[in-house]
Amino acid sequence: MVANTRLPAHTAAAASKTPKGATATPFSAAAAGMAEPVSVPEAPTERAAPPAGAASPGPAARPRGPPGTLVVNTEPWSRVTIDGRYVGQTPLPAVPLSPGPHVLVCTNPDTGLSHRETVVIPPGGRIPRFIHLAAAR
Repeated sequence: MVANTRLPAHTAAAASKTPKGATATPFSAAAAGMAEPVSVPEAPTERAAPPAGAASPGPAARPRGPPGTLVVNTEPWSRVTIDGRYVGQTPLPAVPLSPGPHVLVCTNPDTGLSHRETVVIPPGGRIPRFIHLAAAR
């Protein structure tokens, strides 16, 4: 009597494609004179920071996809620039931006308070930022 055993998925798939009357033989790289497969560690998901003074990535390095939205508000109010371009005064409920990193600068000219950060916009994503300028110094 034959024991009821389950074959691995790759062997079962091969057996289902074997012509009637033939038998399926599992593949062995060693038997075929080939090197056995090796395990390769996964690459890190985060990139290392570029060296000081290195040029920032150009538009070709930006992720592709639909634009995302940046929502900006500050206390006290501020003038907002993104990537060096003036976009308005806070509150800004929806600034459409291409996916990827952008430099956000919020400045209140009355107090001299300012905040600068890099925000990363995911494709189709929405990133809210509320900044207390006095605490951000």
